[in-house]
Amino acid sequence: MLVSSSTMRSVSPIRPIMSLRAPPLWFLALLAAYAVLELSFNHQLMRASSAALVDPDALRDLEFWARVVSGLGLSLWLMRAWLRRGLKPLLAVLLSVVVGIGVMWHLQSWLVEAIVERASEQDKQMSLYTGQLAPALLGGDVTVRGQRLLDAGELSPPALQAWQALLPATLLGLEPHDLQAREVQAWIGNVTLSPQPLDDAYRRAVMVPIALAVSLLFGLANISLLASLLLQRWGPRRIAAANGRAFAVFLLLWFALLAASWVAQGQEMQPRVYADITRPALREAQPLLSPFVEWSLRTQPAWQGPTRWLHETLLANYAFRRPPLLAGISL
Repeated sequence: MLVSSSTMRSVSPIRPIMSLRAPPLWFLALLAAYAVLELSFNHQLMRASSAALVDPDALRDLEFWARVVSGLGLSLWLMRAWLRRGLKPLLAVLLSVVVGIGVMWHLQSWLVEAIVERASEQDKQMSLYTGQLAPALLGGDVTVRGQRLLDAGELSPPALQAWQALLPATLLGLEPHDLQAREVQAWIGNVTLSPQPLDDAYRRAVMVPIALAVSLLFGLANISLLASLLLQRWGPRRIAAANGRAFAVFLLLWFALLAASWVAQGQEMQPRVYADITRPALREAQPLLSPFVEWSLRTQPAWQGPTRWLHETLLANYAFRRPPLLAGISL
């Protein structure tokens, strides 16, 4: 039986297109490995930034890793797009890693520096005060405009850890006299003579919520992508035989994870003083930083259990220190 040339043109591309839609196993393995890396990093950053004695060197190393890990997350998206367009796997991997890490490195650097450059002396003082006074603020010994910020005894361990890590950022926008304690006023004269501790404390206060927010967003996005691709490959009736359907499955999974993360422990993360005083002040004073603080504060407690298990079990509590050969790279 003869087949017309127009029919052949319409039929012949089917096999290569379908082969592009079925993700290779090695790409699925990369997505799974990245999910472990990103969520483990997220746990280590939360643990280091919420410690009673914060190690500045450890946080600088974690800032380095924050840019690398988020860059790898973007790389996987670029890799998927280029593989679908027929680019050779090795070239797709190399290009996506270079572009992904380069873009996220400079984007996060620009964002942190843009916020730091706009900081006033008061902002820097507040970041240092709140970092040092976190136990007193959480315990109620230091109040915010005469009111207890929250009652640490009523918080779950994940919620308390999130508050400890993000407290310096949540109070940016307030003034030193908003914190009622004699020790604060006595301490002001000492720290204003040393600008470097102020600069370091403010940079840490800004970096932590940005790194936490970006890493968790990428982690949830890539988990959703992995699940949608697994359904695409082995799901019922090859559920994602159509590109639009596959993308819809990914969006549904991602939005479901985002929504569940947002509401999981929402009540604990919305005390009255934060809602009425500190959050409005932060939004007014730091409009670039405020969304990162809000997202991190609301969502991090929901993932402390899974991220802790991944970090301790699969990565053996890897500290995410900067490799010695890369120690000279400036942040």
